[in-house]
Amino acid sequence: IECVPAKIKGMMRLLGSGEECTNHVLLSVRCDVPLLGKKVARFLADDCHAKIESEYQEARQLL
Repeated sequence: IECVPAKIKGMMRLLGSGEECTNHVLLSVRCDVPLLGKKVARFLADDCHAKIESEYQEARQLL
């Protein structure tokens, strides 16, 4: 969403042991628009989740 005053912060931690690997992703989304901020933040968080999941599936196919 263009021109929306929102902030997205994230952290990714990749942990491996033996033959397994786990990718932990933590996102924080904040939007300070009065009345709509929580809905916009939820939309952005859901959109990020969908994109991260899509990238994960693509990476699995390449492996």
